Amino acid sequence: GGLLDKLVIEPSSGDLPSGEELAGVSSWIVQLDGATADNTATTLSKIAELAEGSAELNNLIVMVSGTTSTEGWDAVEAASADGDAFKCTLLSVGELYDATEEKGGFYHIVPAVGGEENNASMPPRLSRKKAYQLLAHALALDSTANRALAACEYSATVVEAIGAPYAEGEFAVRDDDGNEVVDEFRDIKMESRVIQAMRETGFTQVMELDVLVDKGLAGYKEYIANPPNKENAFAARRSARDEEDEKIMAILDAEIAASDARKKDEAEKQKTIEIEGIAKEWAIKEYSLRMIGGDLDDSIGEEDFMASIWDEALAEGERTYERINSEEYIKEQERVEKSKVNLENKLFWDGMPPVLRKKREKMVEKVKRQYMDLLSEEDLERIILNDD
Repeated sequence: GGLLDKLVIEPSSGDLPSGEELAGVSSWIVQLDGATADNTATTLSKIAELAEGSAELNNLIVMVSGTTSTEGWDAVEAASADGDAFKCTLLSVGELYDATEEKGGFYHIVPAVGGEENNASMPPRLSRKKAYQLLAHALALDSTANRALAACEYSATVVEAIGAPYAEGEFAVRDDDGNEVVDEFRDIKMESRVIQAMRETGFTQVMELDVLVDKGLAGYKEYIANPPNKENAFAARRSARDEEDEKIMAILDAEIAASDARKKDEAEKQKTIEIEGIAKEWAIKEYSLRMIGGDLDDSIGEEDFMASIWDEALAEGERTYERINSEEYIKEQERVEKSKVNLENKLFWDGMPPVLRKKREKMVEKVKRQYMDLLSEEDLERIILNDD
C-alpha cells in the first residue's frame, strides 16, 4: 500500500489540541487563519508548551495567514531544542485565496525573520493549494527544519515584467538626465530564471523548494559574485587523472621509442648484410676478371684476394645498395617492366596462329641468349618483327 495506508490524519477538538490528543502524534500541522500579531504570539507560545510536552512529536509545522508577524516563534524553536526534540517550521503566507481566483505564476519564499522585504508589486498572498503543497514538501526536507519562512505568489503584472531582459546596458531605462534607472524587478527576474532553469533541468517540486530555502537567490548571487576557485576538489581529481594519463602516455611513448629503435637497429643490420652480400659478389666477379686478364698471380686464392680488397668491395657494395634502393632506380625498373609488358603485347596476342607463336618464342629465346647484354627491348622487338 501507499502512504495513505499508514497515515492517519485527525483534527483537534478545538483551536488547539489538548495534551492528551497529541499523545502518539508524530507530525502536527497547525493553521492559524485571520491571525493578528498579538494573538499569533499568544498562540505560538501555547503551541510551544504543547509540543514540548509531547514525547512522540517529530515534526511541527505552523502556517500563519493574515499577518507577517513571527512574534512568539522563538518560544517554539526553544522548545524544539534546535531540532533535537522535534523539527519545527513556520510558514507565513499573508492572504490565502482559493484556486478559482486569478493567481500569479512563480512563488517567492524567503526567511520570515531578517529576510527580504516584500516588493510592492508582490502582494503577500498565496493560493491555498500552493500553500498546502509547501507544507507537505516542508515535512520531507531538512533545509526547512527550525526555519521561519514567508511565501507569496508573484502577481500577473510581475510575471509579465520578469519575461523582459534585465533593464541594464542597451535595455536600460533612463531618467530625464540620462542616468540608468535601477531595475526594480532585477532580483525577481533573477529568481524566476533560477526557478525556470531548475524546472527545465527536471527538478521536482521538493528539490526546487530545497534549493530556494537552503541558499536561494542569495546563494546564487554569491556564486555569481565569487565563482568557485578552479583549484577545487573536482579540479584536483581531474589533475590526478591527468597525471595518471600522462604516466600512461609516457610509458606508451617509451615503448614506441624502444620499438622504433629496435626496428631501426634491425634495418641497419639487414642493410649491412645486404651490402656485404653485394660486396662479396663484386669481389668474386673482380677476382675472376683479374685472373682472366692476367692481373693476378695463379698462387693467389679467391679468399686471400677478397680479404685484400674487402674495404674496396664494401665501398662498391654500399654504392650499389644506395643505387638499387634509390627512387630513380625504382622508377627505372618500373619503366623496364612496363616495356616488357608492352613488348609481350606486341609480339604475342590472343588468337595469334600457334605456328607463329611457337616461331617467335624460339626467336626470343635465341636472341636473348646471344644479345642479352647488348640489345634494348626496342632493338629486340625490331629484330624479331623484321625476321617475320
